[in-house]
Amino acid sequence: MTTTISSFDRALLASLCSLSSAETGIIVFYTGPSIPDYATEMLRHPAPSVGHPVNDRVGLVLQEALEANPSVHDGAIMCGRLSCGDVYRITGWSYRLYPPPCHGVLIPNKGSAFNSGLAMSAVTTVDRVLYWSSGTGSCFEAGSILAPANK
Repeated sequence: MTTTISSFDRALLASLCSLSSAETGIIVFYTGPSIPDYATEMLRHPAPSVGHPVNDRVGLVLQEALEANPSVHDGAIMCGRLSCGDVYRITGWSYRLYPPPCHGVLIPNKGSAFNSGLAMSAVTTVDRVLYWSSGTGSCFEAGSILAPANK
């Protein structure tokens, strides 16, 4: 486990925090052949396309998805890869998260999205979770809050 946010995640969060159409959001990064446990897709019509690589253009992809269907922000974006050497790709939009309690984490409730993202980061196949709201963001990993990244 790392203890600081990577430069890529810091830049990605800064980009996401600047989106006027997505005040709050969650991205779940995972490794494995399927969406992690404790996440259920909320169907959207139209549904944005999947398969986009997570790179410096992902903010633009999110902006386009929100223009096509503003309701996609109401849920987590899933970004997966099959193995550690692969590139993360967007695998799903608008997932409801319902992770089990994150034992040993004693923080005050900071809202459903924040606390769900933090707990989701402790799920076995989840690598990390990015969360942003009102111009600031954080990275969660293994049930821990890494140093917050600001806009």
